[in-house]
Amino acid sequence: MKLILCFVMVLFFACDNGGTFDFGSQEIMIVDYGTGTPCGGSVMNYNGAIYRNYDGGVAPLDANLQFIIEEKLGSYADLGVIYHSEVINGNLWLSVVTYDDALDYVKVINSQGQEIANYQAGLFPGDFASWNNGEIIFVANEGVMGNTNGSISMIKNDGSISSYANIGDVVHAIEVYDDKLI
Repeated sequence: MKLILCFVMVLFFACDNGGTFDFGSQEIMIVDYGTGTPCGGSVMNYNGAIYRNYDGGVAPLDANLQFIIEEKLGSYADLGVIYHSEVINGNLWLSVVTYDDALDYVKVINSQGQEIANYQAGLFPGDFASWNNGEIIFVANEGVMGNTNGSISMIKNDGSISSYANIGDVVHAIEVYDDKLI
């Protein structure tokens, strides 16, 4: 629980100036990634390292919360921005947002950074939820604020996609709990 809280706190304070974080002293390490860097980005444990969205992919962080750029996985900066990323069944699922009012993408890459699947999702795919051991992955597509075009995409492991369009103003987060999508 302490580790999870630490990463939430690191994420929350990532765009501020400050000191260091030490588990023993309870200090918080704060890193300023510079002007123009989004305050956010997914943080995940992948293959024993902590990764965060970075420059069209995801990159591991060192002990000082600096990106290890040479170990970055994925290269989608020419297509758009990595809006969200998550580890599902040992692979990285990345939502790629193009900001062009067209449907956006979900890319799946393995631990070598190779793309193993590519799906077209709704606008601003922002969260993933896995059901039945990854048989179906649900994607919360936020849509454009005020346009009620939020949607949910359902990606089956055979690659087929179904979408439920125009279900709300902003579909921000989803989860599967007790065989129910919430």
